[in-house]
Amino acid sequence: MASPATNPNHSISGAQSSMTTSPSAAGGAQSKARKPSKAATLAKLGVHHKLKVPMYVSPMHVVWVESAYDGVKFLETMFPNDELELESCADSRTVAFVMPIDDWPWMVLPYDADVDTIAHEAVHAGHLYLSAAGVEVTGTNDEPLAYFVGWLTGRLVSLQADAVLERAKRQHPTPPNPNQPAVTTKRQPKSIKAAGALAAAAAMVTANPPLADDSNAPAVSDACTNEAT
Repeated sequence: MASPATNPNHSISGAQSSMTTSPSAAGGAQSKARKPSKAATLAKLGVHHKLKVPMYVSPMHVVWVESAYDGVKFLETMFPNDELELESCADSRTVAFVMPIDDWPWMVLPYDADVDTIAHEAVHAGHLYLSAAGVEVTGTNDEPLAYFVGWLTGRLVSLQADAVLERAKRQHPTPPNPNQPAVTTKRQPKSIKAAGALAAAAAMVTANPPLADDSNAPAVSDACTNEAT
């Protein structure tokens, strides 16, 4: 499996030292430069997906990046006050990794990850997630892990194209078309909205009169299926 396109000499300490500039060399211009916001930095480094896990409360976090090094920088920016042990993850041989943060796993995957890599990291994530959820995985109790890995792998394969598309939109945003007229919508007064709602309700009652005996009315279920996004 090919390693991500990173500099073999990259390291966290090296990256930080290379960005350090003395005040004399920087001059007054650098002091006036505006530092990018946290959101802008994260958007440049990767695409973050927060997945709702069926049957469990805590979400599953996945970050799609160009390289593991970008994934390290993403997590360091996301959690600046946490002491994350990410030194080994920034190695140029690392393609993807899973890092527990406050006991819960964060997955870092390259945009071009194949299904083998996704499934491999899903196993690591599954062990960490179930452990944090208080589910013991053993040789005779491995069904929770099997279901979790199968679900997570399928979700990530389906979300991979969305992540690649989002990266392309960020790298090449569509400029506004000066020839396209702006579309403006006028907000209706509340009195007009209320009158329209009352008229619609009256029409529905006329078309569907209430049943004489409510005991025979069909049951209405408020259950819905929430797909993880």
